[in-house]
This record gives sequence, C-alpha cells and structure tokens, in this order.
Amino acid sequence: MTSACLALSGFVMAFGLFRFQIMEVIPIARDFILEDLSDAILVLDSHNRVADYNPACRAMLQLDKIIIAQPIEEVIMPSIVRSKLLEEIKTSQEEISLTVGNETKIYDLRVRPIFDQKKNFRGRLFHFRDITEKRFAEMQLEKTVVELRQALTEVKTLSGLLPICSSCKKIRDDNGYWNEVESYIRIHSEAEFSHGICPDCMRKLYPEQYDSLVKKGKIDPNSRTIE
Repeated sequence: MTSACLALSGFVMAFGLFRFQIMEVIPIARDFILEDLSDAILVLDSHNRVADYNPACRAMLQLDKIIIAQPIEEVIMPSIVRSKLLEEIKTSQEEISLTVGNETKIYDLRVRPIFDQKKNFRGRLFHFRDITEKRFAEMQLEKTVVELRQALTEVKTLSGLLPICSSCKKIRDDNGYWNEVESYIRIHSEAEFSHGICPDCMRKLYPEQYDSLVKKGKIDPNSRTIE
C-alpha cells in the first residue's frame, strides 16, 4: 500500500510540474536573482504564477507563507495586475504605490520578460525599487521652491525713475500725490527708518550745540560725521 501511494503521489507531482510548467522558469530566473539584493525581485511563469522571489520581496510583501505557484492576483494589488505591464512581452517601467498592511510606499517597478535558450517566452521578472524617500525629498523640495517663489512675489522693490521735488525732496506717487521720502520708500519697500541729524543741519539749526560738539571732538568738521 505504501509503495502504491508513493508511486501515485509521484505521478501527481510529475503531472503538475510538466503539465502546468510550475518549475520550468526557476533555473532561468535564478540567473537574474541575487539573494542579498536589497531590491525586491518577484518572478512569474508564463501563466502569471509566482515562480520565485527573493528575501527582499518577502519582506516587502510581509509574507508569512510560501507563495510559489500562486496566481499573481492573490499576491499583490489587483491594480498592478491589471497594469499594461502584464499585457505586452517587453521590458517596461512604471511608478506604483503599494500598500501592505498600514504602510504605503512608492516603488519604481521594472518588468522584463524571461526567455529560454530557444527564445520562447517563459515568464516575467518584477524588479521593485523603493523610491519613497526620494519622492518625499522631491515633494519637500517642490514645496520649498513654491514657498520661495511666493516670498519673492511679496518682496517690494523700487525701480525706474522717481519724480522727486528738487526743493523739498518729496516724491510723487502714481496717483499724483506728493509724499515724504521716508513715507514713499516705506510703502514701496521693506525698508524702515531711524531718524537723526547730520552735521550740516545741526550747524544750521543748532549752531551752539554744533560748536560744543566740535570742541569736544564729537564732530569732525572735515569729515562731517558725528561720533
């Protein structure tokens, strides 16, 4: 009885291997897979069933069981399965968002066909490269650029010819009104003013204080500065 059961089970296994070609693609796929590769690798056979995968793929999909020979629809998101990546037998690339558990990451997914020595199509190799941090950095950079552009648009600058009175030094604005210089500049720029008095005006308006400061060495008549 034991011998008969072993023979029957062997026949069933052989039938599955050769009829459905489950293991046929593995020797070819191994040429592309490195066990210590940090990127996730998933290999499908010609019937879009899982033929092999590396440890990084197991970690990416958070697998707790063997998925060999399972249809791809039962392994990853249906949106990826319906992608054009599985419709054509050629190397293709696509950026995808993959959610596993409560975590969503962005991957650069490259799919390449696998052929045997006779150029017969035997399956596909999925190469997942995690670009979540790269995309996050790019989004932060774009946000910073937008903020800088917005800040630059809010900066007020003075340019062009300013109509200024040759006597009182008031400036005429676009509405035809004459404004004090400090008022005009304050409105049209980010500058603020602190008031003082120059030596020439002090000598004209306050001659006694001017002479006193000259004697004390606070004013240099030659340089016209006040210490």
